[in-house]
Amino acid sequence: MGDAQGFVKSLAFGDREKIARSLRDGDVVERHMEDGDVVLFNRQPSLHKVSIMAHRAKVMEWRTFRFNTCVCAPYNADFDGDEMNMHLPQTEEARAEANLLMGVHNNLTTPRNGEPLVAASQDFLSASYILTQNDQFFTYEQFCSLVTYFGDAEEQIDIPPPTMVKPIQLWTGKQVFSTMLCPNKDTKILVSFETKEKNYIGNKHFCKNDGWVAFRGGGKN
Repeated sequence: MGDAQGFVKSLAFGDREKIARSLRDGDVVERHMEDGDVVLFNRQPSLHKVSIMAHRAKVMEWRTFRFNTCVCAPYNADFDGDEMNMHLPQTEEARAEANLLMGVHNNLTTPRNGEPLVAASQDFLSASYILTQNDQFFTYEQFCSLVTYFGDAEEQIDIPPPTMVKPIQLWTGKQVFSTMLCPNKDTKILVSFETKEKNYIGNKHFCKNDGWVAFRGGGKN
């Protein structure tokens, strides 16, 4: 909070009731940062464009900066004591510009060659690998629970036919990803590609290590 005479008073450690009684016409009261505010996050040295990006703030306890491990690569952050800086835009124009031009969701790839910078890592990849193994089967209740995690409870999710019918109906982890790409028959996204994993040893779809990944028609096929 700053007053008309240019003096700056902080409510963090002062007597709030006394300061409130001393407010006069012309005083400017600055609010605290709130959840959802657009902030700029930067790590020195700023070597490329995505060394500083815009995030949505979540106010938490303690005096440390925390962010998702998926955005470590642009900042070259490794959590070994890195010092980072945060800046809070003050006007609506600055917030809108920061969110549109510098938001993480608009900087998922590097401008250098289009390679992905913000992507799944660590436990995301481990869980995906384990989930798609040949011995992973789920009951109807378990499968429904998994496919509801990636939705917003408003979209229609069509449960695919089970992979195993007898003695009980079971679904596979691979079907979870197929349903993620194509949750219902009205989905317009058609992803089709084939690639090999690190454990691929040959023979494509008949690889003994199940190291060949194939999507056809957005998971519909």
